[in-house]
Amino acid sequence: RRDPLRLFAEPVPSDIEEYHKVIKEPVDFQTMRKKVLASEYSSLGAFINDARRLCINACVFNAADSLYAKTAKQIFDSLIVMQKRAQSWILALKNAHATSFILEHVGDDNESSAFR
Repeated sequence: RRDPLRLFAEPVPSDIEEYHKVIKEPVDFQTMRKKVLASEYSSLGAFINDARRLCINACVFNAADSLYAKTAKQIFDSLIVMQKRAQSWILALKNAHATSFILEHVGDDNESSAFR
């Protein structure tokens, strides 16, 4: 858990007018969770973009030495590592699926002749 204090758990209230003047595309973990559960992310990249935007928003609005900015920086740095891991897992799954497909059809003369 990268946000143990739940600093970014919920949307910034609309009555915090200064925030909404500065930040034109607010995002928070609650909104992201709803989007995940509703299958609104079309790719890992789209999810990562929202998470990055959350971090950037926090750093733009808050002082660099604030708890918000420091936590956002930690989350941002973790995103880089997590994205690389996820991409390697996805590649491994794709390769395993492709290998499985090829192995299933090696003994099938009708199918394999179509690929010759």
